[in-house]
Amino acid sequence: MFLRQSTTITIKIGPFLDDTTGKDAETALTIAQADVRLSKNGGAYAQKTEATSCTHDENGEYGCPLDATDTGTLGRLKLVVFESGALPVWHEYMVIPANVWDSLFSTDKLQVDTVEVSGTAQTANDNGADINAILVDTTGLNGDAMRGTNNAALASVVGALADAAAAGEVTEADTLMKYIKQLINVLIGTPGIGTFPAEAAPANAVSLAEVIRAIHADVTGLNGDAMKGTDNANTTVPDAAGVAPTAGEIKTEIEQVGSSLAQILADTGELQTDDIPGKIATAQSDLDKLTGTDGATLATTQANYAPNKVVPDAAGTAATPVEVATALSDINLDHLMKVAVSNRDTMPEVVDDTVLANIMTKTDGDTSDFDHATDSLEAIKDASSGNITDIMGTALTETTGGRLANNMSTFWDNADAATANVVDNVGGASGGGSNLVLPAGYVGDFKDDDTVAFNWDTIDRSGAAKAPSTAGTIKIYKGAGTTEVQAPTGITDTRAFSGTTGNHQCVIDLSASTSYVKGSNYNVVLEGAVVDTKTVNVTIATFSIEKRYQGVEFEKGE
Repeated sequence: MFLRQSTTITIKIGPFLDDTTGKDAETALTIAQADVRLSKNGGAYAQKTEATSCTHDENGEYGCPLDATDTGTLGRLKLVVFESGALPVWHEYMVIPANVWDSLFSTDKLQVDTVEVSGTAQTANDNGADINAILVDTTGLNGDAMRGTNNAALASVVGALADAAAAGEVTEADTLMKYIKQLINVLIGTPGIGTFPAEAAPANAVSLAEVIRAIHADVTGLNGDAMKGTDNANTTVPDAAGVAPTAGEIKTEIEQVGSSLAQILADTGELQTDDIPGKIATAQSDLDKLTGTDGATLATTQANYAPNKVVPDAAGTAATPVEVATALSDINLDHLMKVAVSNRDTMPEVVDDTVLANIMTKTDGDTSDFDHATDSLEAIKDASSGNITDIMGTALTETTGGRLANNMSTFWDNADAATANVVDNVGGASGGGSNLVLPAGYVGDFKDDDTVAFNWDTIDRSGAAKAPSTAGTIKIYKGAGTTEVQAPTGITDTRAFSGTTGNHQCVIDLSASTSYVKGSNYNVVLEGAVVDTKTVNVTIATFSIEKRYQGVEFEKGE
């Protein structure tokens, strides 16, 4: 690499690689002035003169500043850096004179001075004296001697301006002036060549005149009878096989071209009929309304620019914000969200059978009888808040708004809310947070004359176990009808079974009555019981007798 002598420069040194891996770039080294060692043209190493530390560029390469002293010695400059943690790095440069550098890499010119001629050192104006001598020796070159007045031999070869042009082939007897005049005549016309040479094909030693004569002979008759077809000359380009088309083929081709031309004319005529120019003019007019007649991009300077306007009307005029607000006010839409009405009792009625009217009314879409005191959403909410407050959580009562618990299977009978407080059963599923009686559900299919046993529970309205204040009566009904199994029913009713409050057991001896028939279903019903002050009538169990598994041999259980 070349460096310009006595010039400040920042050079790239590296890459610095980890001395353990030998490949990982060291990017955070501190390379101070003393770490950069220079040897100038084979001299002893010394730290660089420029005091600035090197700075990392990328991938282990560092920028190293050098000053004019560091680059002040011509010849080889060697730079070495030994930095802890990195492999050694060295570079070699060639310091060259400023004139040479500028001639190679800038706009200066390399200085070449004549120091010695034929082994003789040149001093002062030695070469200049030689040049002066040459000038003395050539005196008269631009004088009469060079005009031929005193040199007959030269004059006889060159000739005189009055010499006539040579005719035909130029001979040794012809002067240079005669030859030149002949060439001029050939190029610009008369009197031309006195005797034109015979034609000849282009070749070495063949003159241009001979070639021109040959070309003339070859094209003779191109504009004569031969080109008019009198001698059946082929005037049409032949096909690939060298055969020219017939007159009929040429006629067919011309007709086909004519047909295409006719079609083109018809299409362009149709364009005129469709008034394409008029449609283009209309489109341009519409565009001008958006961009202005200057064709510029839509901007606030254009007359039709209106960011706060709605779509223009048929005349191209956009409504102003005031006009839009007036239109909304005319149909009372301004009162929908923003503008308060002065008197709700006298505000205009919603037009019948509009969407809003049908939302406000039940059947006829007529809002004339709408009373905000009773029909508004707030009035409806107030009217229902005394009966229903929430749905979830606490037990539901008749006289106090409560919360509906999960898996509700009974409804309160409000016919006599103050006294009777009757609960009508509408489902028989076991469980249910607000049921006062927890049925056993379907307890199985039993063999004829077998014994049915099941447990059932009673709870209060909070879900805690609760013994009935009135036991009520357990009855058995056959099938889906109202036929009650009459005594003896075989029922053993044990309340607070095993001393457990709210847990009861019912045992049924199927052999006790002939009403227990194979292939039948039975419902066990608790009637007239009072639980947590409520009278309940509920099915507490269902069973079947040899109905689910007909044809299977049953063994009586113990």
